[in-house]
Amino acid sequence: MKRTRSKDWLDMGLHLLSQDGVSALTLDRLCAAMHKTKGSFYHHFGDMKSYVGALLAHWQANLTQAAIDHAETAPDPKARLALLDRTVRSLDHRLDQIIRTWAKQDPRAAQVLAEVDQTRIDYIRELFEANGLEPQLAHRLAELEYTAFLGAQQRFGDLNSPEAEQVASTLRRAIEALVHTSRQP
Repeated sequence: MKRTRSKDWLDMGLHLLSQDGVSALTLDRLCAAMHKTKGSFYHHFGDMKSYVGALLAHWQANLTQAAIDHAETAPDPKARLALLDRTVRSLDHRLDQIIRTWAKQDPRAAQVLAEVDQTRIDYIRELFEANGLEPQLAHRLAELEYTAFLGAQQRFGDLNSPEAEQVASTLRRAIEALVHTSRQP
């Protein structure tokens, strides 16, 4: 029989969170979903507060840092932007939406969400700067692109839908045109 790891509990927590929201994060619900005892849970986490902190860090690592790490495998900044776009589209955007709602009531979730937002914006800004934009414009465009991403999550849910793809394509072309004109003497 496979031994249960902390990561298994965290993966299940993200699954329950994505399916049923924050109310699903109870010890009884987690144990039932894992087919494990409370003792097994406490073997990995001292209490639910510790678990929630680890769960938020797990979300941050899996839906932000992993996407950035994957984008970094591309050979140049323009390719990294394109790979980041494709990678992000494949993520579970319900989790972002649920955690955004959760952050309005829970300071721990709010703190991690603020870190995630800043990390994402900073990475996009770095890619724009690496593509030759001056820092202030790179920052504003990163803010614009990230704000459009958040809006698309709310508006479309599925970022691979034809409508979402069309909006993303239009935004990319507009940013590319702005980048092109900002480089002209």
